[in-house]
Amino acid sequence: MSPLIFTFCVLSTCALCSILAFAEMDESAQEHHGNLTQEQRLLDHLLQNYRTRRLIRPVKDLSKPIVIDFSAELVGVAKVDEKEQIIKTHFWIRLDWNNPYMTWKPQDYGGNKVMNIPPEMLWVPDIVLYNKDSSSDFQLPSLKSADDRLSLKATSGFTTSVKVRHDGNQTWRAHIIYKSMCNINVKYFPFDEQQCKMVFASWSHDVNTMDLRKRKGLPGEKAVAKKDRGSDVFQENEEWTVEWITIDRHELFFFRQKENDCCDLPVADLTVTMLLRRRTYYYVMSLILPCTLIACTIFLEFILPAESGERVGLGITILLSMAVFQELTSEKLPSSSEHFPLLAMYYSVSIMEIGTALGATCIILNFHHRNTKMPSWFQKIVLEWLAKIVRYEPTYNRHPASGDALNDSTQKIMQSNTTSDRKRNDAFDLERESIEYEMDLFEEARVGRDQVPLAQNGNISTNHVTRKRSVKRKPQDSETETTEVQISEAKFPLYDFNKEEFYKKQWQDAARILDRVLLLASVVIGSVSAMSIFLQSPRIRELFIP
Repeated sequence: MSPLIFTFCVLSTCALCSILAFAEMDESAQEHHGNLTQEQRLLDHLLQNYRTRRLIRPVKDLSKPIVIDFSAELVGVAKVDEKEQIIKTHFWIRLDWNNPYMTWKPQDYGGNKVMNIPPEMLWVPDIVLYNKDSSSDFQLPSLKSADDRLSLKATSGFTTSVKVRHDGNQTWRAHIIYKSMCNINVKYFPFDEQQCKMVFASWSHDVNTMDLRKRKGLPGEKAVAKKDRGSDVFQENEEWTVEWITIDRHELFFFRQKENDCCDLPVADLTVTMLLRRRTYYYVMSLILPCTLIACTIFLEFILPAESGERVGLGITILLSMAVFQELTSEKLPSSSEHFPLLAMYYSVSIMEIGTALGATCIILNFHHRNTKMPSWFQKIVLEWLAKIVRYEPTYNRHPASGDALNDSTQKIMQSNTTSDRKRNDAFDLERESIEYEMDLFEEARVGRDQVPLAQNGNISTNHVTRKRSVKRKPQDSETETTEVQISEAKFPLYDFNKEEFYKKQWQDAARILDRVLLLASVVIGSVSAMSIFLQSPRIRELFIP
């Protein structure tokens, strides 16, 4: 084969391949152009003469309302601001309605059954959040044109497209972050529960022109949140848990001018209600437990001996620690003039108890250093009644004769002194009687010997001696009185010598008894006050009373 023929064959083959490639590209371009044409034709068909129609409700009979099916799925709670009374939530909102002017036959447009059209080109319901926060990101812009007034962002914050089906059913879905007002009650903080409501309704249509309904298939009253139904999109909040969420329909008069206004009609609204429960672990560990430990150290003030001299300093240190701790944690407490939080109430009561214990300690120290006579009523109450209650045995007991408290050593000394005095008095009386008897004998012998009968041996009659001795001897009652006087005279000099030390010991016993009494009282009062404060919360009561 000649080179010329070979070259011609190669060039012919290349030209044929190029022609085939261009033919395939042209066929593909024509096919793609045909598809675009079908969608464009369908869009032109739907929007033909619809620019003015989109301004009115899409109903055949204007006397009937258009029905809007509403559903809201909670994605998560972003923030709860107690001070500003605002809750920030994430919702998936869905609106469904039927537009009879937006229908077509799928076979006429290449089998297309669904079209996604921007909301600016269609009629959309003006469903807004009525209790929206004034600082919300979704604000009504300056309405300069009809397109702005019809835009979803201008009405409710939606920016997604509307899904239009061939039978006229339209669905509008959007993920929206709402900042709504919520009346937050911080009375039971940090064991509180909050019910927040979000009211959705039409801004310009009453119930006769637009009927807002809950979409079929949604759970009923007190339905649990999506997290309990196996949804993967729900995001847990670190501080709050969502117990349940409900959607309820109401008809309310939002703009009623007069009480008996015949022309004013109610507005159909759907209220989304959420029950939020605060997580308490953080607050218990960082706010309640440290405060309780600081308050319990006041018990050491009654255990520390009065002789140490550190009791007042310990009480002042505890009081200052509590004040500083309250100042550091005040920023974490929600501020409210209507309700006083339980935790703030617990702080205030603890500071009052610590201050009262400090004052009681000063009084006890004053008693401990006294050395004057104790009042009888105080002695009976403290050394007898309170001592039995706290099981304390006083060092000085009451003496039955004098009514004063004497210790065992003093009583033994007084008993020994009384016995020796009695012996000395008996010997003295016997010697005195003997001398008086002899003097009487000599006197009688000198005056008249005949008057005195003598015995046969010349001695004085024994009966006479016995009679004289019996006359001179005092009766037993007189001896008893003399003994009591001598005991009293022997006792009081010893008592006067030790009375200052005795009074001091009495007051020290009273101070120790009062320490025990106030220790028990502070434990009981502290426990009862804490329980009475925190049991006000329904969540705490549920732990003890299911």
